[in-house]
Amino acid sequence: MSDRGKWQERYENDETPWDSGEPDGNLMVFIETSVIAPVKTLEIGCGTGTNSIYLAKKGFDVTGVDISDIPVQKAIEEAKKENLNCRFLEVNFLVENVGSDFGFVYDRGCFHTMDSDEDRQKFAKKVHEHLSIDGYWLSLIGSCDDAPRETGPPMLSAKNIVDAVERHFEILSLTTGEIDTAREFSPKAWVCLMKKRNI
Repeated sequence: MSDRGKWQERYENDETPWDSGEPDGNLMVFIETSVIAPVKTLEIGCGTGTNSIYLAKKGFDVTGVDISDIPVQKAIEEAKKENLNCRFLEVNFLVENVGSDFGFVYDRGCFHTMDSDEDRQKFAKKVHEHLSIDGYWLSLIGSCDDAPRETGPPMLSAKNIVDAVERHFEILSLTTGEIDTAREFSPKAWVCLMKKRNI
């Protein structure tokens, strides 16, 4: 099954525990406490658009992308209800270019779905290509510091992250947090803020 087919199936079967229906708390803390101004923004793996819509309400010019058309259509509908000018696209981010000169990129659990060091490096390189000079990337990544479990997000180490991103990004902070989910437990996560290297 292709990556698109896998995610389509999850949405068709309503197996989307990552979709809590609320903006991610880690993103909200970052926006409320950082000095980042509203800029042209890309959300990778936007799902049903909750975080993109939150950012748009804060004045960000947001493009949300997802590999599955099911959540993208829901995101478009939600943005219309809110009368917000968000752009939502069904694309494979690793293959297609969705623009450039984004000042901010956000991904809530896309980077950690990459299965190998090589794929994670490719993902980081693609984010780098989409960002403007001195642009920022905030990524929420499943942490291997969590207790062993059979379900939930992939679990990466700090070394996995550094090995994948350091060539293209300066890591400004790598802190522990949790991923808000629709389940009873909240998996541990890395909250990683990075700045584009001008290489």
